[in-house]
Amino acid sequence: MKEILGLNRIVLIVALLALVGAAWGYTTYVVAPQRMAAEQNYNGLKSQVTTRIEEIRKLKEEYALLQNQLRNYKIIEAKGFFNDQNRVDAQKKFDELQTISGLLKASYSISAGNMIENPEAAKANYVVLMSPVKVDMEALDDVDVYNFIKLVVERYPGAIDLVSLKVNRDEDVTTTALRQIGTGQPNKMISAEMSFLWRTMASRTVIDEDMLKTTGQAPPVDPNAPVAPAAVTGATP
Repeated sequence: MKEILGLNRIVLIVALLALVGAAWGYTTYVVAPQRMAAEQNYNGLKSQVTTRIEEIRKLKEEYALLQNQLRNYKIIEAKGFFNDQNRVDAQKKFDELQTISGLLKASYSISAGNMIENPEAAKANYVVLMSPVKVDMEALDDVDVYNFIKLVVERYPGAIDLVSLKVNRDEDVTTTALRQIGTGQPNKMISAEMSFLWRTMASRTVIDEDMLKTTGQAPPVDPNAPVAPAAVTGATP
């Protein structure tokens, strides 16, 4: 073979074979592991990026939901939903709405409130208070009665759930009735009776403190037992 190929050619072939073997070994034992490690690192980084993108998407959704909830919170806060149903304030509000509506007279009774446990409210140490309210009204026109109801629903602090309404015409429009209206001493022509549930949310700590002040006792174990403030009645001339 030496005589056929020559020494130089043999050396060249051996060198080429050695170079190929070295290249194969370098590719197999150096390049391939590095490439595999690089691919694994790339896949790991890609997974992290995908996770971060998903987290950002969720954060955006939660932020949008939070903004919406914040707007709703401000609306119900402005409506006076968060209060402990102070009876003095309740009487002042009734007097104000009665004057605005034009009723001749309005008398009301607010029964003792019940404390209703709500899982979501309990997380913030709040409870829902619900008090039955009854209002007796006297008016010249049934429009004044409906105007009063509208004002109660829109402006009374808290949430109002109308339970019943009864409107009666006690006197027809006559010359005598018109004369009395003209003298500024009208008799009632319409009488009405309304019942509704008054709901608000109050801090459990405030409720407990109020009960200790007014009764000297700890709050009831039964969550649906009556709680302070107690029942109250009032009337506006």
